[in-house]
Amino acid sequence: MDFTWQKEIDLYRKIRTGIILEGNVSDLQPYGSMKEFNLVSLDHYLYNYLHDQGYKLVIYFNHVQGFYGIGNPKEFTQFEEEYRKIQDKIANNPMDTRDSAINHDPDEDQISSEVAKIFSVNQTIKVFERNSKIYDAVKIISDVFQNSTQPIAFVLNHASRYITDNSNLTDREVYFFSELKVLLSKMNNPKNPENKSKNLSNLVFMVADRVNDLPPWFYLNNPLVRTINIPQPDRELRKQFFMNHFEEFLGHEAIKDTKEKDNLISQFSGITEGINNRGLYDLQTIMQREKIPLKKIKDAVNLLKYGVQDNPWDNDDLKNRVSHMAKDLEKRVKGQDEAIQEVTDIVTRAIYGLSGLTHSNSRAKPRGIMFFAGPTGTGKTELAKAIAEWIFGSEEAMIRFDMTEFQASQTDQRLLGAPPGYVGYEAGGELTSAVRAKPFSVILFDEIEKANTTILDKFLQILEDGRMTDGRGETVYFSDTVIIFTSNLGMTKKVRNAENKEDFVIKYNDDLHDYKGYKQKVLETIADEFKVRIQRPELLNRMGENVIVFRHIYEDIAKRIADRQIERIIERIKDDLKINLVLEDSAKKVLYVLLKKGSEKGGRGVSNILEKHFLNPLARIIASQGIKEGESLIINQIETIDDVSSLIVK
Repeated sequence: MDFTWQKEIDLYRKIRTGIILEGNVSDLQPYGSMKEFNLVSLDHYLYNYLHDQGYKLVIYFNHVQGFYGIGNPKEFTQFEEEYRKIQDKIANNPMDTRDSAINHDPDEDQISSEVAKIFSVNQTIKVFERNSKIYDAVKIISDVFQNSTQPIAFVLNHASRYITDNSNLTDREVYFFSELKVLLSKMNNPKNPENKSKNLSNLVFMVADRVNDLPPWFYLNNPLVRTINIPQPDRELRKQFFMNHFEEFLGHEAIKDTKEKDNLISQFSGITEGINNRGLYDLQTIMQREKIPLKKIKDAVNLLKYGVQDNPWDNDDLKNRVSHMAKDLEKRVKGQDEAIQEVTDIVTRAIYGLSGLTHSNSRAKPRGIMFFAGPTGTGKTELAKAIAEWIFGSEEAMIRFDMTEFQASQTDQRLLGAPPGYVGYEAGGELTSAVRAKPFSVILFDEIEKANTTILDKFLQILEDGRMTDGRGETVYFSDTVIIFTSNLGMTKKVRNAENKEDFVIKYNDDLHDYKGYKQKVLETIADEFKVRIQRPELLNRMGENVIVFRHIYEDIAKRIADRQIERIIERIKDDLKINLVLEDSAKKVLYVLLKKGSEKGGRGVSNILEKHFLNPLARIIASQGIKEGESLIINQIETIDDVSSLIVK
C-alpha cells in the first residue's frame, strides 16, 4: 500500500511553508494505518492529520465560499475573533501598514471591515461573506500569520480555478501569487516554546488539479514550496479496502472457503485497476442496489465502468463456437492459414481469461494485442473486421484509425483530446470518445509505423494498464478491447553494398515451402525498425510474441480470393437488382488468367481486375439489354481486346 504522499507531507511540513497538493485531490483519501483506515475527503484528511500533529487552527478557503471551517465550530469562531482583533488594531492605528509585494489601489483592494457578517451552513460551517475576493484572501492570511500566537494551517482549495490562463495573468492574479510568494518567505514559527518542541510552524496548502495550472514562476525553483502528487489508489489499497468491507458486500456469507475468498480478493484488486477510492464505495452501492452478489463482481465493475452489465466476453456462445473459429475466419480471409491459427489462439486465450496471466496486472490489460505485418492487400484489415464480427456480432464493432493522419506531433490531441483551455477540449479525443461509446470492440491502428512518436508513447500505457486518461481528465478503459496494429514493416530491408557506399533494398518474398524462414527474416527487420529507427523497443516488447506475419498473395490464393468475391457479387446482384447471375467455368478461367496481372498487388489487385474485366462489362450489359427483375443472366465467356473486356451471354 502506497502512502508515500502522506509521508512526504509529514516530512515537508517541518521544512517548507508552502505545500502544493496535485493529482487525485478530489478523491477520498485513506486516513489511518496500513491495516485499518477510513476513506475521508482531502479536507477532512488534512484536518485530522494536522490536529493530530498539534495544530489547533486549520482554516479553509475557496473562491466560491471564501474562508470556512470544518469540524468544531468553535475553531472557526476563534479564527474570526483573531481577525477582528487585527482589524481593530489597524483601525486604531492608521499608521500601521502591511507589507505588499505589489503596489495596488487601496480603494479597490481594501478588505471590507464588515467581516462580522457571518452565517451558518448546515450548523457546522461558518463562512465569511460569499463575495470574498481571491486577491483579498492573501492579505487576510498575512495579517493572521503576523499576529497569531499559535501555528495556523491554511488550505486553499480549487487553486486551479484562481486564474483563467497561467500564461496570461491579470494584474490581480499576478498580485495574489506574488503576495503569496512573499508571504511564504516571511512566515515564522509563532513564539511559543511548545510549538517549537513539536516542530509546528505556519503552513499554507494549495490544492490544485495539476501543478501546471498554477504560474510556473510561483513554484519552480522556489525553496519554500514543495509539490506533492496524490496518486490513484494502488493495488494493495484496493485489496485492503475489500478486506475491510468484505462483510458489507451482498452475498459475502456464501463465501466460506478461505481459498475462494482469497481468489475474490485477488480478482477485486485486479479488475478495479483505474477505479479511485470514491469509485470503490460506488461499486459497493451498485452491488447492493442491483442485487449483484460477490461471485458476480465483474458484472458490477462493468456496470460502473461502462454503464452496462452484460459483457460479450462472458457469453457462453463464444466458448461453444471457438473450436470452429479458424474455419469461420478462413471463409473471409484466404491463404493466411498460419495467421488465422495464431489469431485463433490469442482470441481463445482471451475468451477463457488466460490472456496476460504472466503479467501482474493481467485483468486490466486489453483482452488481446496483435501486430499484423505483411505486404499490402494480403487481408490484414479484412481479418480485423472478421475478428470483430466473430466476437461481437458485427463489423461495426471495429474502430479503425489510419495512422497516416497522425504524423504530426500535435495530433496526439486528436486521439486523446485537447487539454483544458485549448480548442476542442469539450469534444474529447477521437480514440477515447470511440472507446467510451464502444467499450467492447476491436481497435485497429493501420500503418502504425507512420504515427508520430509522441502517439507511440501513449500506446505504452494502454497496452500495459488497459486505460488512458483523456484531456478532460476522464478515465477510459481498454480492458475489454482487442487492439490490432497493422504495418508493412519487414517487407523490405536497406543494406550496404560490398564497398559500403550506398543503400540498396532487399525485398522479402515468402517461399511457399519455407514460411518459417520468411517469417524469421520479417521479425528481425521489424525488431530493427523498433529498436533503431523508431527507437521504441518497449512498444514491441508490449506486443510480446503476438507479431503475426502474412503471406504474399500467389496465384492459387488469388483464385480463392476471386471466387469469394465473385460469390459476393452474385449475392448482391440477386439481393439488390433481383437478377439471377450465373458465371460459368469457361468465363472464370479467363478471369484467372487476367488475375496474374494483379495478384502482385494482393487482394486489392484482385478486386481491381474483377472490377475492370467483370463488373464494368456486366454493368454495360444490364444497362444496354434492359434486364429486368426476376430474369436470369448467364455469362458463358469473356473476351478481351486491347485490355477491354466484353461478356458473352447465352
